[in-house]
Amino acid sequence: MSSIASYYPCPVLTTPRLVLRQLGLLDAAAIYQLHSDEQVIRYTNRNAAQSLADAQHFVKLIIRGCKKDEWLYWAITLPETPAAALGTICLWNFSPDHQTAELGYELLPRFQGHGLMAEAVHRVLAFARETLHLQRVSACVQAGNVPSIRVLQRQGFTFSRYLSAEEKPAEEQAVAVGVYELVF
Repeated sequence: MSSIASYYPCPVLTTPRLVLRQLGLLDAAAIYQLHSDEQVIRYTNRNAAQSLADAQHFVKLIIRGCKKDEWLYWAITLPETPAAALGTICLWNFSPDHQTAELGYELLPRFQGHGLMAEAVHRVLAFARETLHLQRVSACVQAGNVPSIRVLQRQGFTFSRYLSAEEKPAEEQAVAVGVYELVF
């Protein structure tokens, strides 16, 4: 049985076009930009950030969770501007035996449609398989989020089921949320 305990801060992961690094307090402005963008929050179950203080609170929550081994959370950056987050990607909701986890991600609209998220997902999945030795990764996606579903399908995820009403937060009761799974 593996644990994520030895992975705070998150290890830096790289791809040909990206650097994935630990999310930090200096990323609050980027998080505010992400979490206040209607295109980004449209497919999440969170309310839009109303201020930079909301984003700072979120980043502090994420850092606390990372330190408590609840999740691994990376800022997605470009190599030439590693201080400027253009999105995030995480592994969270680990099973008690650390055999499974859930994948989550978001990207500023101006960077969408260029294959960057597919590249980040591919790298995080390799880390999940090779380093964390996970057996399965899942992702929950609203049915209307076709680009996100395509990213998952291209990485080998398959549709498993829709979340039941009991499994969804109040904000998502009116929408279908699919569970996609990848078994290593």
